[in-house]
Amino acid sequence: MPPGRPRSSPRIRSRARPERPSAGVASAAVDATQALAIAGTVTGTTGTLWALFLSVVYDRARVSVTVAEAVQTQPGGPLPDRDVLWVKVRNRGRRPTHIETVSRVKSAWRGGHEMSADITQQLTQPVRLEEGQSHSFVHGGQGGYTKGEWSLKRWYVVDGGGRTFPLRERYRQRGEALVFWPTRAFFRRRRRRRGQQSD
Repeated sequence: MPPGRPRSSPRIRSRARPERPSAGVASAAVDATQALAIAGTVTGTTGTLWALFLSVVYDRARVSVTVAEAVQTQPGGPLPDRDVLWVKVRNRGRRPTHIETVSRVKSAWRGGHEMSADITQQLTQPVRLEEGQSHSFVHGGQGGYTKGEWSLKRWYVVDGGGRTFPLRERYRQRGEALVFWPTRAFFRRRRRRRGQQSD
């Protein structure tokens, strides 16, 4: 070093190190990502279940049955007014259905059912009902009907798939089949014995 020149102090260079995110911040980010993933899964599953519920409950055929006594008239016609039994069947579901049978429960504990001959003749071909469409069947239009001759309760229809409508009547018949199976079995055996004796 030349004489008379002041001695310079050594320079110290500091390198700033980048700050790393703390463990708490990283954990919070992972938790938020997992929460979003779980929320997406739950939302997708809920949407799928809801679509399945709508397809099973609302998109199926739902048939209502209305029964009433009425008077059949022919304005200006040669035939007089006559009493009839009027059965109206309406498809309240979102899918078409075919009505093959119109009947009523005559005896719950015996398992007896009865059908109208007039209505059976009107069902030589299944009646197709579109969404919201209805069809009326008339008993007594040909052979006559007396008021009170038939009960207005426990009427039902059976579609092409063997399903009974209305739904409350379907479930009621299932319950009665379980409750009254001993008496129904007894009467079935008795009818078979009588049939064998008559032969």
